[in-house]
Amino acid sequence: MKKIILRLAIVICAGVLAFSSFRLFQIYQDYHAGTTLYQSVSDQYTTDAPLEATPGETGAVPSASTPGGEAGTPAVTAPLQVDFAALWEANPDVVGWIYCPGTTIDYPILQADDNDAYLRHMLDGSYNTAGSIFLDCSCAGDFSGANTIVYGHNMKNGSMFGCLPDYAEQEFYDEHPVIWIFTPEHTWQVELIAGGVISDEDDLYILLSDTPELRERVADIQSRSTFSPRWTGMEWPQVITFSTCSYEYEGARFVLLGVPLELS
Repeated sequence: MKKIILRLAIVICAGVLAFSSFRLFQIYQDYHAGTTLYQSVSDQYTTDAPLEATPGETGAVPSASTPGGEAGTPAVTAPLQVDFAALWEANPDVVGWIYCPGTTIDYPILQADDNDAYLRHMLDGSYNTAGSIFLDCSCAGDFSGANTIVYGHNMKNGSMFGCLPDYAEQEFYDEHPVIWIFTPEHTWQVELIAGGVISDEDDLYILLSDTPELRERVADIQSRSTFSPRWTGMEWPQVITFSTCSYEYEGARFVLLGVPLELS
């Protein structure tokens, strides 16, 4: 009887080990496929040729080296050009491109009629746990809303929005204080003003209009930000919220708030 129980235990352990190995292999495959695809997409649809803003031009962003400088002085150049015409041939749901120099963030932004479509699907429509970077379906596709929400998975290999929680450290913010957003009509340097952990049921996710409630939520997150921004007291006509999973508690999310400053 003891031998039977021992053999059964061995079989069960072997089965668990085989299943765990299979799941690890699947995860590796997903990570590899996602990283490979989006590296190829970046190589194919973006170039490093910078766009230039004319000094004094209305809408040009302040110099990164002079926090608090006046808008329009001096000129700032964008780090990428994006071929949206070609991207639309690959997937008409593309609404923009997100890029954060020195990090893994370098992806197309997609938007569908619901927030499930790109949760587990990539630009080419293939299923992958990495999903895509996507715009909340309730937000304006041209980023014109008072609060535009962009989602991405917190992947363990640091891809997608896996580096967002790194903004819990002041040093990481100091090295990466801006995120770039490109659309067919506009280029924004998004000046990050706050970061922190909130619940997935936080009102920030439903406050999309410029209301006192939205400004109160933004002010609250700023008051307990994980980093001190280089600019304080900025007036903002709109904010962009970057959101990913966090693991402090069930339903935790790490969010970055940024003010979009238009380059062109």
